[in-house]
Amino acid sequence: MFKGPDIQKVAGSLGAKNASDDNIHGIVFGGVLPVLGTYTTLGTTVSLIQATDADLMGITAAYDAANKILVRYHIDEYFTINPSGQLFIMLVAQTVTLAQMCTVGNTYVEKLVNDSGRKVKDVGVVRNPATGYAPTLVTGLDGDVLAAVPLAQLLAESFLSVNCYLDHIVIEGRQINGAFGSLIDLRTLNSENVHVVGLQDADVAGLDPMYANHAAVGTTLGMIGIRRSEEDYGSINVQANPNKGVESFTLDDGVRWVNPAISSGALVSTLSAPEIKVLQDNGFIFADSYPEYPGVFLN
Repeated sequence: MFKGPDIQKVAGSLGAKNASDDNIHGIVFGGVLPVLGTYTTLGTTVSLIQATDADLMGITAAYDAANKILVRYHIDEYFTINPSGQLFIMLVAQTVTLAQMCTVGNTYVEKLVNDSGRKVKDVGVVRNPATGYAPTLVTGLDGDVLAAVPLAQLLAESFLSVNCYLDHIVIEGRQINGAFGSLIDLRTLNSENVHVVGLQDADVAGLDPMYANHAAVGTTLGMIGIRRSEEDYGSINVQANPNKGVESFTLDDGVRWVNPAISSGALVSTLSAPEIKVLQDNGFIFADSYPEYPGVFLN
């Protein structure tokens, strides 16, 4: 459990934006072509303004279940949290690694951002490996995650060199594992535009063994989308609304995120205070609750 909000006041808010400004994001998913629907070629970029836009493409909850992957799930999470957002998506072969998705010159994240007219400001990558995938575990993570981090930073810098600002590349932090004492400190990788997501909804992970090591990229991108540019996406309250009072940024709606976990499958409620401190200090994004404060929040 978090000890409490870490509040840092900043003088002024010049240049602050409303939550709806630049609310355009993207996700590249490992996946397979739907049996039916309009999504017929891997590597195609498509824009969604609501989750149901994916229905005609053949990307439904049934598609996820039949293929033992999480695509529609991340889309639903994004729009549940951020209904005013716009999401560009791309499906690629399940053999494409997170590192390959993030490499400059490859036709994955770079192509998606360019296909959006360089409107996408934050993009996520989701592996969705095929049955039989056996990761190489490195310093407490799937090694593919660590390989992707510096490549993603180079990609962000490549876009910056042509005046395209890719603020966040959110990598699925698959399979946090092993002793927390050996867990890598992500801050030492000097990749300021890259974030590794280690949170998962345990109830979703329990639906199929292939979901056991996923991390909630769609959830995180949705939460980024509803924040002001100067706001930490771990803050807990929306500014007071005269009609509604103070609204909460909780993930928990009584059905979703009742049991927050990390991508090892371990419930956050079972982690010790030192283990939670390691996750926090080492730069991982995860979710937990605060004492005597209702809800589940990003750290």
